[in-house]
Amino acid sequence: MKDLLSKLLKSTALLILLGLLVIIILLIIILSKCTNNDAQEISIENTPNAILKLLPQNDLYVATAVIEDFTTQQETEYHLGLFPEDHSCVQILRQKVSYKLDLSKVEYTPKENYVMEVKMPELEYVASTQFAQFISDDEPYWKEALPSTTPLKKKVEQQIRTQFDTPANRQKAILFAKEAVTHILTQIGYQPEFIDTIMPSGKDE
Repeated sequence: MKDLLSKLLKSTALLILLGLLVIIILLIIILSKCTNNDAQEISIENTPNAILKLLPQNDLYVATAVIEDFTTQQETEYHLGLFPEDHSCVQILRQKVSYKLDLSKVEYTPKENYVMEVKMPELEYVASTQFAQFISDDEPYWKEALPSTTPLKKKVEQQIRTQFDTPANRQKAILFAKEAVTHILTQIGYQPEFIDTIMPSGKDE
């Protein structure tokens, strides 16, 4: 009887020990998983494509001026082939001229630490006529001698462009453009890193 009781006690103690061992193992597994979850925490970052879609795609006029210029033309008319008469005319033109940055052509490449690599396109020279006037000393004569004033207007347009579209002015305009792009990017938390490009020399496009 004593031997049987002793065996039962030993069996019960063994079962209790096994149960405790199972509980300890389960606790170790649970704690291990919790620790691993903390160590492998998922980091969330901005999606570059989503950021790029926020950037404007319109035209930006970065430098503007209003310039007025003129050109003259003189001709001599001979009456009866003997008597000369001089005629003159003036073409006046006032234009609003600008450097335009097409924001849809700006190339953006997101980098680490909220840095955006930026490649700027060439600035485009644009002009719009605000005022045009043709003055002559003899309207009937010039209507026949000069059926169209377009050539004179083209000449004045080129004179205006020569005054405005200089390498020095383009240099300033590019700085203005970079300042504008910098402002746009800082609004969404990025700092620009501009890639140097060859700047146009102000020649005719």
